Amino acid sequence: MASTVCSVSHCIHSTSGDHIVCDYCWTSFNDDIRWLTRHVSDLEYRLNKAYGKTGQGGGGTVSTDPMRQPIHTLLYETDEHGNDGLEILLHVYLQSTNLGYRWDDPLDVMLQRLNRHISGLRDHEATPAYIPQFHAATGRARRLLDSPDEEKVLLGPCPAPSCDHQLSAGISATEVRCDYCRNTWTVNYLRKRQHDRLLSDNTTATQTQLLELLALQGIVVKPGTLRKWVCEGDIKPVDVKDGHKLYRLGDVYGRSARMVNNVWGMPEVQGK
Repeated sequence: MASTVCSVSHCIHSTSGDHIVCDYCWTSFNDDIRWLTRHVSDLEYRLNKAYGKTGQGGGGTVSTDPMRQPIHTLLYETDEHGNDGLEILLHVYLQSTNLGYRWDDPLDVMLQRLNRHISGLRDHEATPAYIPQFHAATGRARRLLDSPDEEKVLLGPCPAPSCDHQLSAGISATEVRCDYCRNTWTVNYLRKRQHDRLLSDNTTATQTQLLELLALQGIVVKPGTLRKWVCEGDIKPVDVKDGHKLYRLGDVYGRSARMVNNVWGMPEVQGK
């Protein structure tokens, strides 16, 4: 079946099969919900500490901790930019997807419910609208906790038959275990598969978009370097859309593979 563009706002990736959400966005959404499920208690602890609640009884004190209001807003309110807090997002998304919630359900209970049922929500009509909102909330939560995870890059679909779950790994990883089928793969093996796949990738996009796509794979090419390749004729446009020249991802990757800079420690591609 022919692929279609991902239904998530501003995403340029194509979907696979009958899905309305692409592999990249779906992997990101799963990662975000897992991270929130693991760390929401840390946020609540930080908030209670800011309010002076120690768990030892007593009335506490009025807090001057500057983190109190940002954390409270992230968890329970709508901020000045119109971003809904996590509780609001969970209430609306769980209701929209018929998972439901009780008015007194704590955040961790709602997140655990979402985590248990997330596999069946990829093609729900409400999902594309909420993936960016949960991603933004996760980003704010990471910054507030000041404990960002190790930078990760995508390694493509799991090679196990009938799996195809998108794999990612930290920059220092040597092995990756699939969360779905539980198989373990070496990063070198996955990188070789990824190399072959990217060379044959016919995705077309602008120069800026292609650099972002490559960065997701751990391949960093400077904008000046890509412009130089285009000016020298190494990379040629294959289409024009809305006045913007489009280039093939496989062509740019193939050129970069000769002198590529990526997070796995290969030499940097310098621009002039």
